[in-house]
This record gives sequence, structure tokens and C-alpha cells, in this order.
Amino acid sequence: MNKQLSIILAMTGAILVAASQAQAQSNTYNNEDLLLNFRNFSSQSDPNLTIDFGNVNTFVTTVAGLAGSTAVLDTGAGFTATLSTGFSYAGLTALLGAPSTGNVIAFSAAAADSSGSGLLFLTRTQSSASLTPPSFPSAQQTLTAQASTAEAIDNIGLLTQTGSPTTTILAGSGANAESYASGNANSYQSQAQDSGNPSEIDYGGSQSVASHAGGVLESQVTGSADVYEALWEVPVKGTGSDTYEGYFTFQPDGEIDFTTVASVPEPSTYVLLVVTGVAGLAFRRQIRSLIA
Repeated sequence: MNKQLSIILAMTGAILVAASQAQAQSNTYNNEDLLLNFRNFSSQSDPNLTIDFGNVNTFVTTVAGLAGSTAVLDTGAGFTATLSTGFSYAGLTALLGAPSTGNVIAFSAAAADSSGSGLLFLTRTQSSASLTPPSFPSAQQTLTAQASTAEAIDNIGLLTQTGSPTTTILAGSGANAESYASGNANSYQSQAQDSGNPSEIDYGGSQSVASHAGGVLESQVTGSADVYEALWEVPVKGTGSDTYEGYFTFQPDGEIDFTTVASVPEPSTYVLLVVTGVAGLAFRRQIRSLIA
């Protein structure tokens, strides 16, 4: 890739990322915003934390950049690639405690089209840092079931805009990272948990967490090893295939990353467009000279 093309792509990516971050930092939830949710699995009466990263489509295509590249989402010291996402790991641990064998932090990410299509973006556990999609994609459900999940995700997101947080996450986080009482009707735990099993996240039973259906939606972090979660785009059953968007990594030192499979067009594509454009201009000039 030549230098000029690199600069153009970098400027385009920077503009899109800045727009996404501006949306998130304004604490305004919009349809299809990506929500990263945390709770204390060991003490489920603790507050929940929800962070709005802006439109999910913008996030997966521009935040991490080229295919296979990684964006650091927290504000840990020494991470030069850190983005101004408004999320602080220090604030998370101040709120929920540091992950350990006796204090398990659980997290998942989700986005949804609540306008009626039933389209979802959901995380499922992933075994390793690999851009090869897990063997089983996220299970597609009927429109009724996915619309129910979408409504729950929408309620969680709207709470970040209209609710009354118990506290804003500490240590320099932005307005898009807020915590709420776990018992709040629209909190992450209340909207996403299994009604009969508070330790399970399945959006009131509207999503399957069986291994053949993609596995559990929420990962548990003890701080002893990296934890991975695949992010799937999930259309309603019978309307198309699932799309693997990449994966989140939660490291023992608190760094949280997203690695994307999204990419920009290959340089050869740009060359073809340029050549086509030049040929078109030459042809127009030739026509004009003949007419004259």
C-alpha cells in the first residue's frame, strides 16, 4: 500500500472513529449501539456496568481498522493504542473488585435493531485468540424470540441515557460508562438474565446457551488467564447466515481488546478504481475532441 493511500485510509478511519466516540461520549443511546456489560458474578447484588461504544457497524469496521488488527478498549497505562472510549479498568475494579478466584467478573456485549427486523449482535464464548470462527455460530431464533432479545438490549441501552445511575464509573471514565443497581428493572442483569436462574444470561430465555447453539453469552473472568468472546451478527432464523465479526479479549492485567475480521478494500481495488477513472476521463476528452 503506498503512502498516499495509507494517509487517506488513516484519515477516513480517524474521522469515523471520532464520530463513533463522539456519539458514545455524549451518553446518547441509539438503535444498534454496541453495549459492553459487566456484573459481579460472585455477588449479584452489586451494581451492573454498561458502556455504550456507539453504532456496532461503525465499531466493527473502523475501531480496530484492517482485518486482524486490534483496538485496546480500556485506559490501562502503557497501552499506546488505547482509544478514548470512556472505559477505565481501574474504575471497573473500583466498582466490582479485581477479578480473582473469589471474585468473578462476568461480561458480554450486545447490540440490536429494535425497529422490528430482529437483527442481533451477540457475544459467545471463544476458546482461543483466533480469527477462525468458532465451530458453532450464534443460534438464530424466530422473529418473536429475537425481537424479545432486541427489546431487552434496547431497554439496557436506554437506561444509560434516561436512567438514574447509582454512580458513574470511576477513574477518568466518560459519560458513556455508567453503573446501575442490579435490581433496576432495566439494568443488564434484570433484562438479560434467565428469569429462573440469575446466574445465567439468556435474555429471559429468548436465546439458547447450549454448546451447539454457540455456547454461553457471558464469560467469567477470574484474572488467571485471557478470556475470549466471539461477536456474531445474528439475523432472524431463515433470513440469512450469521456473520462472525471478530472477538473480544479480557486479559489478566485488565486490558480489554477487540480484534476484527472487518477490512477495507484491497489496494488493487483502489488501483482498479483509479485506472477506470483515468480511462473514463481520457474517453470523455476524446469524445469532446471529435465533437469539436
